Amino acid sequence: MPNEIYHRSNWGESKAEDFGDVYYDYAATNKLYNHSDYYENSDGTDAILRDLSNKASIVLTPTAYSDGSLNTVIPPYQVLPQELVTNGNFDTDSDWTLGTGWSIGDGKLVGDGAESNALQSGVVQNGNSYKITITTSNITTGYLSVRVGSGGAENFQVNSNGTQTFYTTADNGTFILFRNQSSFDGSIDNVSVKEIQEADFDFSRGSSATRVNEKGLVEDVQGDDYPRIDFTDGTGSLLLEPQSTNLMPYSEDFSQSVWRKEDVLIESGYTAPDGTNTAYKVTENGSDKHLVVLGTTVSNINRHKSIWARTVSGTGTVQLLNHNSDTSNIFTLTTQWQRFDVAHAGLNHFYAVDFRAASTTLSEVILWGAQLEDLSYATSYIPTSGSTVTRSADVANNSGNADLFNDSEGVLYAELAALADDLTFRVLSVSDGSNNNTVKFGYRSDSNRIYAEIRSGGSSQAFLSYDVTDITDFNKVALKYKVNDFALWVNGTERATDTSGSVSVGLDTLNFDNGGGSNEFYGDVKCVAVFKEALTDEELQQLTS
Repeated sequence: MPNEIYHRSNWGESKAEDFGDVYYDYAATNKLYNHSDYYENSDGTDAILRDLSNKASIVLTPTAYSDGSLNTVIPPYQVLPQELVTNGNFDTDSDWTLGTGWSIGDGKLVGDGAESNALQSGVVQNGNSYKITITTSNITTGYLSVRVGSGGAENFQVNSNGTQTFYTTADNGTFILFRNQSSFDGSIDNVSVKEIQEADFDFSRGSSATRVNEKGLVEDVQGDDYPRIDFTDGTGSLLLEPQSTNLMPYSEDFSQSVWRKEDVLIESGYTAPDGTNTAYKVTENGSDKHLVVLGTTVSNINRHKSIWARTVSGTGTVQLLNHNSDTSNIFTLTTQWQRFDVAHAGLNHFYAVDFRAASTTLSEVILWGAQLEDLSYATSYIPTSGSTVTRSADVANNSGNADLFNDSEGVLYAELAALADDLTFRVLSVSDGSNNNTVKFGYRSDSNRIYAEIRSGGSSQAFLSYDVTDITDFNKVALKYKVNDFALWVNGTERATDTSGSVSVGLDTLNFDNGGGSNEFYGDVKCVAVFKEALTDEELQQLTS
């Protein structure tokens, strides 16, 4: 797995495999990341990285990811040089608060078995990440509990001699603390605490999921908590989806009895959209001529259904996903796989294919991947084999810290597309960890409307909106905030302004939600950036064009 993370680009020094500049410094990190070789978003991302790189404090492009993390390219992950511990070499008997049994002597912190604490306050800040290094020696009994920024929770245990390094995030205090456990008897030296600069998103999903990879194939991602870089439209973008369940018990195996074959023949062994030989050819053979799932599995409530289909040869039309009396579901198929989807209501059946419609010209088709969901739109494929399967929601949050945001002024930018115009709230925000102080934009209960809001102290200070042609298309959005100076830019033009209002305070996190954990953003994202100053109109025009 490569360290270097490249952004495919036409500018900058030529690199391996014709990639442009390396935006991520592999030497600055101890982590190894996957990267998407064919991610390309030069229009949106290069404008930031090339012309505005000295102004952006955070830039996320869906280029690099690891288990549980979605990685930004600015700032790069690195350990900052400043040492935060005073007298970490214990040259003097000072700067440390020692409990019973702790002492400093001969250049070491020594514990003699009494269960108490040795600590130094004012070392760390809540929410920031740190690299901790210590050297232990002369351990005879027990173990050492290491706690960073927390008086109650243990971060690490040390029960052997030598130099050890740990990484953690401070959560409830400002100190580094050592505590004797099980009559710890030993010495500590060379204590070092340094801050880690990063703006990576914490990512979780908790279930398997699929994506369309850069080769156009449907594939499972590596693990439950790996972000998905999806290439459905040919260009890589971060895919964030809500929880959904495929209610079809057999999504690929049409030979199962749950699939009723009424005057059709089926034949297995055809190449499917995932590259396996699991697709079926369905051929009409009589008067009813349809393939259908009957019964309570498919109730007549508002749901959405989808399926992949192609022809054996040539081009033709056929009814998919409904019966012959519904003439709105006649689709044109070619030899290339396409995914078709329709709203489902008023029927108790899932018709994969029905050859009876008058305008049907095909007598055989190849099918794969039947899906029925309790949503108003189709999400990524969820394979099933004998029972329903649920994919959990994608969650990405907790990027950045107070140092990377400016309460007084700034810009939040993203190039993003909605999954559907479903009139729900879906938000990207910079906040104080709540909805009380937020700089945010996204979609709401108005069709094809992008809205933006600045909240301070729980009160709305500015509310801006603009209607686009289609929120499921990618739009470039920038929200500028400054006291009495707010502006919403969309696709190269200033669309709305407000000249009266205060700014948010305590900004310290970037989340794909409203700041307080609600109104999660679901959609496709090519780029997110944060600027610590209010850009000029010329810069905003350039950024969003």
